[in-house]
This record gives sequence, C-alpha cells and structure tokens, in this order.
Amino acid sequence: RLEVWDPTQGARVASIPLEFDFDYSAVSPEGRSIAINPIGVPVFRVLDAREGRTVAEFSLESSAVSIAWSANSEWVAVGSDDNAIYLWSLRSGGPRLRLTGHQNYVHGVAFLSGQRFLASSCWDGTTRLWEVSTGREILRLGVSGHLATGSAGTQMAVQSYDSKALDLFELVQSQVVRTLDLPATNRLISPFDVSFSPDGSRLAAAAWDGAHVLDVDSGVPVATFPERFARTAVFVDSGRALLVSGNTSCRLWSLESPGSEASTPVAPGHGWNVAASSESGALVALARGEEVWVIPRGGATRVLRRPPQQFQRVALSPNGRWLAASGRLELGFAIWDLDTGESPAWAPASHALGCEVIFNPDGAALVVGDSEQYAAYSTHDGRVLWRIPRHDTATLHGLGAFTADGRFFACALSRTDIGLHRASTGERLARLEHPNPKQVLALAFSRDGTHLAVASPAHEVRVWDLKRLGAGIREAGLPWDLDVRR
Repeated sequence: RLEVWDPTQGARVASIPLEFDFDYSAVSPEGRSIAINPIGVPVFRVLDAREGRTVAEFSLESSAVSIAWSANSEWVAVGSDDNAIYLWSLRSGGPRLRLTGHQNYVHGVAFLSGQRFLASSCWDGTTRLWEVSTGREILRLGVSGHLATGSAGTQMAVQSYDSKALDLFELVQSQVVRTLDLPATNRLISPFDVSFSPDGSRLAAAAWDGAHVLDVDSGVPVATFPERFARTAVFVDSGRALLVSGNTSCRLWSLESPGSEASTPVAPGHGWNVAASSESGALVALARGEEVWVIPRGGATRVLRRPPQQFQRVALSPNGRWLAASGRLELGFAIWDLDTGESPAWAPASHALGCEVIFNPDGAALVVGDSEQYAAYSTHDGRVLWRIPRHDTATLHGLGAFTADGRFFACALSRTDIGLHRASTGERLARLEHPNPKQVLALAFSRDGTHLAVASPAHEVRVWDLKRLGAGIREAGLPWDLDVRR
C-alpha cells in the first residue's frame, strides 16, 4: 500500500493499494502524479496521486535505482543498474533519450535549471551534468553521493557516501572561464608556464615552440619570442620586459620594442630548466643540472649546488631573500637564505620524488607540493603550517600560486581540478572543475586577484574570472570570501 500525504497540511491525501512491492518512488512537483518502479520488473509506472490508477508505463532494459521529475512535471528521468539514464516525456509517451557513459549503477538523478540540465550520480565515483535537449555530457565532477537541488534550480549539493563531506555546486554563466588559444603550428604542443603582467592586461605563456604574449581581454597575440622548449615566461621591469628561459638560452626580451635585437642574455650557455625572478626583477635564479645560478643585476653571480641533485624547479621569494629548488632525486627540496648563503637547519634531508616549491608573497612560508599533498613550511623554523591532500595525480608534482596580497592559494588538487584555499590555514574555499577537464600544467593569479590563468594541453590557457564567479555565488545566497585586497 502506498500512503500519500500533504506535508503542508499534515493530512493523508490517499491510500493506494498496490499489487507489487517497490523500491523507489517520486512525486511530481505539481503533486498530481507518482513515478514508481515495481521490484524485479524492468518497468516503471506513473500513477495518479489521488486515485492510484496507472497513467503511463514505460519499459526499461534493466531495473530502476533512482527517479526524478523535471520542474514542469513533464519529464521523468530514471537511473538504472545497467549504468544508463533514461528520459521520458509524459506528453509524447515515448522514450526521450538513453544517456550512457557511467561505469556503474546510477544511484541518483536530479533536474537543474527547469528541465534544461540533468545531474546524475553514480557508484563509479562521478557526478555528471547532461544537456537534456541533446543528451550531451557537459560536465564531470569527481564526487558522488546523495543529490539535492535548490529551489531556484541552479544549485546542487552532493553528500558523499564514504566521507562527511558535503559539496555545493552552482550553475554559472560560461563567461566565468574563457579559453585563450596560443598561436602554434602544432596543437599538441603544451604550455609549461603562465604569468600575468602587473596591470593584468597581458598574459605570457612558455611552450615548446617559444614564449607567447596575449591580450587578456581579446585573446589576440601581442608577441612571440623564439625559444626552443621554453620553460619560463615571467614579466619583469613593471611589465616592460619578459624573462624567458629554455633549452637554448635565458634572455630578457623587451616588450616595448619586440625583436631579436631587443633581447639581453641573462646567463651564458643553454639547457636551463626554469627561471624565477624577485618581484622587482633585480634578482634572477636559474636551474640547470646540479647548479642553481643566482644573478643580481649589476652584481656577481652566485652558483649554489647540492650534488647529486638534478634541479628542475626553482623559486625566489618576492623580497629576494629566500631561494628554494627541487629536482629529480629524492634528496628533498633545497632552501637557502640568500642573506647568508646558508641553508636553514630545518631543511629536510629527503622528500618525495619530484615536488614544486612556491613562496608566499612575504617569504614567511614555503609551500612544497608533491604527488600526495601540499605542505606549507615556516621559513623561520620549518614548522608545518598546514597540509592539503591531493588525489588522482598519477605521480605528478603539485602546482600552485598565491594571490599578491598573500591571503589565498590556488593549487592543482588532482590532474584536472583546482582548489582555492585560505593561505593562512589551508582551508578550502572553492573547487574549480572545468566542463572539459584537462591536465593542469601551470597556474598564475593576476595581481589584483580577479583572474586565475591555468595552462592546459593543446596549446591553450584557461582564464577564470573569479570576480564574476563570486558574484554568481553570492547571488545564490552562498558565502564567498575570496576577494583580494588591492
């Protein structure tokens, strides 16, 4: 027997005798119909909520495990144990779409934005968003669990089955993230580094075929500088020049008069992996093999070594006091106080293979990111200030960036997803997941913190508009605390 109650009145509306047992049922938004599936029978039925008579019956290829109605009570979605989702229109009476892609039972379905989108959660560990009109998968999230949607139809909550986490998502306009294409003859070429000019109007990216400078608003290329296997592209001199390091050279290129004659060699030789610059550009650090070169403008070059480490990554604190480097071998990251030329006593003797090193703006903390976590160390005494776990990294080292005011930290949580965190505690404030997931290759904030650039394969850079994203979240009545102090 199926009991139907009016929750607003606390009164029973109907008591419907049934000749079958059932697992799942869902009442239509207008309260006139009930979708229900008999146990062990590959069908589901739509009943009149007051009379109990069968209004419609639809065949399935397997058993239903979840049911949802669209906001206008026209569409019914059914998640099945054959890993598919079925959509029916009560108006037409025939099957609308069969959505495939999940790798296990689809235990939850819910409509969003009226009946424009359908969310599905599955035991394969993903929640996916589908465009109802085409059946196209447009978004894949790395979480699954109980689904719930807000009354406005633009918010979704996912309560994980295997943890205490509750993830909240908001559907926002596509202008929140744009894709800038780098000029290239080979679309398989990927960028290694990205940076914003101080005024935020230009974006630089280092790739195998050189360093490219783009206008952020239009995406139009401004300049390209030749450098085989460019690994670093950093704005210096208040944005008037670009520091480019790569396989053949390390040079400063003028952005006021681009051309081969307007470049200045920074260091002799070739084979430089990466370069870093202090905020003023008065100090440059380069990594190559067992050596890290520290080159002050107008001063003597210092060469730091930690054999047999083969350095691949290097970082300078913006104030130019601290230098950190890491490499291929499990010898830990190296850190030097450039005022004394010595490593602090707390520097570890070993660390996970392959890690990224990132200083916060005042040089008080060093973040070390490996394939398992990010750990923030106090440069004063080596205390671990916080840790951020990573997952699904395929042994890739971490990638991160601080906002210029030092209040927020962005990092690659997995191969494709980005976390926005409070820099003082490591608390996660938001998670950015692109509708078309691609590996995160580099990260950079604009100086005012309103944009986050993410280098991706296929010679593209994705630019997230955090100001627009925050406005949309606030309009939904959700908290947003990622506003940078200028």
